[in-house]
Amino acid sequence: MQVKGLVYVSTRTDSRREMAEFVREVLGLQPTPVDGMDAEMFALPDRSSFAVTSPDGPSDTQRYIHFRAPDGHLYELVEPIG
Repeated sequence: MQVKGLVYVSTRTDSRREMAEFVREVLGLQPTPVDGMDAEMFALPDRSSFAVTSPDGPSDTQRYIHFRAPDGHLYELVEPIG
């Protein structure tokens, strides 16, 4: 596999406030509000996203996959697991 870029990266941490501050102050990423997301979202220069959220219980674990369809739009599939 050859990684050509990132679209979305997320971290779940008990230190959510501190991690969000680190991403903003040290990494220099700009906060980007996203409705309906329980996470601090940050924009990267290439328009990809970095999310910081609190840990969920095992029953709330999800797996994501993104793909670009023939219509050119980016889609996301979400599967609950755990």
